[in-house]
Amino acid sequence: MAVTVGPPAAGGSFPFGSTPERLFAIPSSGNTERFTYQPAQDGRRFLVTLPLAGSGLPIAVVLNWTAALGR
Repeated sequence: MAVTVGPPAAGGSFPFGSTPERLFAIPSSGNTERFTYQPAQDGRRFLVTLPLAGSGLPIAVVLNWTAALGR
């Protein structure tokens, strides 16, 4: 989100001059993974890490795993 901010007032607080607006949208893959972002050094863009499509590892569910302990 971004707002326009004016110079500090005499009391040191910054007056807000606009309504908050969304800077960018991060694509959602419908899961609960957390995306991270960082402003670039030049301050002109954000670097965003996104998961690669199809990069998730399969989940293996092992049933009756306690029976394998005795072998």
